Amino acid sequence: MKLKLSKLGVLLGVPAIVGGFAAAGQPDQPLVFADQGREWTPQLRAALYVQDQGSQLIPLAWFEALTQADGKPFTEGALARFGFLPNPQAAHGDRLPVGFSLADSQQGPMVGMTCAACHTRDIKAAGVTYRIDGGPAFADFQSFVLDLDAAVRRALASDSSFKSFAEGVLGGEAAKPAAVMALHDSVALWSLRFHTWVGQIPTDRPWGPSRLDAIAMIYNRVNGLDLGPAPTYMLADNMAIADAPTRYPFLWNAGRQDKTQWGAWAANGNEGLAVARNLGQVFGVFATFHPGPKTSATPLDHDYLSTNSSNIPGIAAAETILARLGPPVWPFPVDHALAERGREIFNRPAAQGGCVECHGVAEGEPRPPNAHSWRTVSLDAGTDLHQWQIVLRSARTGMLEGATVPGVVGPLQATDLSLNILKAAVTGTIAELQAAQAAAAQAAAPAAAPPEAKAKDDQAKADAAKGGMTAPDATVPMTHEDMQNTMQVPDMPPKVQKTADEKPADPAAHPPGTFVYEARVLQGIWAAAPYLHNGSVPSLTELLKPAGQRVKSFKIGPAYDTQAVGLAPDQAGNFTLVTTGCEDRMSGNSNCGHEYGTQLPEDEKKALLEYLKVL
Repeated sequence: MKLKLSKLGVLLGVPAIVGGFAAAGQPDQPLVFADQGREWTPQLRAALYVQDQGSQLIPLAWFEALTQADGKPFTEGALARFGFLPNPQAAHGDRLPVGFSLADSQQGPMVGMTCAACHTRDIKAAGVTYRIDGGPAFADFQSFVLDLDAAVRRALASDSSFKSFAEGVLGGEAAKPAAVMALHDSVALWSLRFHTWVGQIPTDRPWGPSRLDAIAMIYNRVNGLDLGPAPTYMLADNMAIADAPTRYPFLWNAGRQDKTQWGAWAANGNEGLAVARNLGQVFGVFATFHPGPKTSATPLDHDYLSTNSSNIPGIAAAETILARLGPPVWPFPVDHALAERGREIFNRPAAQGGCVECHGVAEGEPRPPNAHSWRTVSLDAGTDLHQWQIVLRSARTGMLEGATVPGVVGPLQATDLSLNILKAAVTGTIAELQAAQAAAAQAAAPAAAPPEAKAKDDQAKADAAKGGMTAPDATVPMTHEDMQNTMQVPDMPPKVQKTADEKPADPAAHPPGTFVYEARVLQGIWAAAPYLHNGSVPSLTELLKPAGQRVKSFKIGPAYDTQAVGLAPDQAGNFTLVTTGCEDRMSGNSNCGHEYGTQLPEDEKKALLEYLKVL
């Protein structure tokens, strides 16, 4: 499928969403939207929830024909059993939740996922449910994809089960054997690829709600499902176990950081870098992408666009919308005098238990055309290191062997760092798109548009700007320097593995400080529990304890504790995260590290917590 450059899939004419209606399945819990700034409107919220970015998970007709193990529709309750949130204002809102999109495709309407699926949360306190847009979701992505895999395999399990499925998909066409056979072949191919991919999720060590090993799953999709030969495009041995889950980050102010990703290995801070960041995410959440050899129409040494469903204007639109999203305002009572005392503690030097050196607003690296970005402090705070084992994995490059984006990445070796492969996929797509747009502009230059057509075009762009959108024909504003900085492997003196059969690099064998994690500005941090990059600490109260005194296990869910500023001990779900301590910083679940402020007197900790509520 050609790269999608059609109209943006944003809905600006929907009714305003206001607090007060009952949350699905909990009529006694009114839903109230948190105050996230004057610029954050119901229209922008509704648009973000459904903005297509090019994800192509499964045809809608298939999705609606699948069943659960008990025979109920798979889409029953808009997937609330997985922790996804209801989106009653959207088309198919009774079946598709917040963060699920619909887009046209050659197979009809296609269900995809957007950033809102993993970055929208509800918290529950004092009988009220508060919606936090851009907050880390409590969705259980692992259970969702495993159950979807099982549902498709049940449909393929026998002639009778597939007959029922085919009737749901094809309607009257199910009476035609050729149509049924073609559908069976398509579903079987989808299932082979999807089942191989989800097979890398460790069911004996589940991620649980609010956590996902996004880096491993992006690598596994690109390396394992996109670089092989047709018709499967698979290189199954390029996949590896995804056992380093991290908490979904919060999205407010995300565009202002000068670096991003938990390991701070991606430059950030302007629209071009944001498009690159989110394009990598779309490749991970089910974009159709199969690079191929160079053709006469491609300016690079490989073809990145011919089979690429990424919706670059949609990605840019989502980022423009998110630029309007502010941190959520604490909705509960505050002791302002105590918070003022906490502000003084926050602004102390780190050696005295303060936070401002790492988490305060400070000028970052310049990201033209933006005049300012926020500094993203990156350091080794003694936390779990396992994600870096994932980041530094290598894989066979398959169809991208030898690929070069001049001055940016490559040529890719037969086996190369997965981060280099992903960088080639992202920057190659953008570079080829920019070349195509430049050629189209040059071809159209001699013919001046009639005045009435130009006026209509100018008005469309103005209307889009008012709604916070990017115009559909906008070029990708990404410079060559941006492409170079998009993904940067840190400098490492010891050898990093270069062959697929070697074990992943061991961060513990490298000098302290080589492998770092980002420290973000803490506005709205009260709404982002659990804490640390891997979500191994349930509340800010626990984070202010020495690592050895923090709880060893806790439940994850939306029930909120306003005193502890984080997760309540009792949750409706039954998942319990069991952590390790400083004896095993490579487990993926270690709650070690970040000892800052842990030695403060209890009265000062209380004051600091009060201040963190109002940031």
